[in-house]
Amino acid sequence: MTGPLFISTLLLYSAVSYAEQQETTSKNIENIILGEWEAHVSGTKCYERHNFKPDGILYSHASEQVLTSKYNITSTPSPSGFYTLEEHILTDNGGTDCLGMPMPDMSDYTFHLVFSSSGNELLMCLEEKYDSCIGPYTRVLNREK
Repeated sequence: MTGPLFISTLLLYSAVSYAEQQETTSKNIENIILGEWEAHVSGTKCYERHNFKPDGILYSHASEQVLTSKYNITSTPSPSGFYTLEEHILTDNGGTDCLGMPMPDMSDYTFHLVFSSSGNELLMCLEEKYDSCIGPYTRVLNREK
C-alpha cells in the first residue's frame, strides 16, 4: 500500500548507514513526533513537509498538494524498532505532489517510522524494512511560526 505524498517520492536513503545510527531503547514518541518535518524530493527542487500537532492532527504539504489528517502513533516501538503511524485523511485539496501525482482515492494509511538517535531525523516506511523507507525527514528547527 502506498500513502499520501509518498506515492512516487524517490527519497530512498542508505538503510544500512541509517540503521547503524538507531537507538534501541524506547523514546517518548508523543513528544518526539511533534513539530514540522521535511524531506527533499530527489531530482526536484520540491520539499515534502509534515507538521504533527499535539491534538493528533497532521498537516502535509508537497508542491500543490495539501492534506489534513488525523494520526495516531504507537507509544512503543516494535521489536525491530519501528513505531506504527496510522493516518486518516480528513481533507485533500486535490492538488498534485512534487512529482505531479494526485492523491489516490484512499483515506487510511499505515506507516512504520524509525528515528535517528538524535530524534531529529526519521524514515517513513511502508513495511518494517529499511528497503521500504523514504526520507530522511529532518526536523525543522527554529522556524518562525
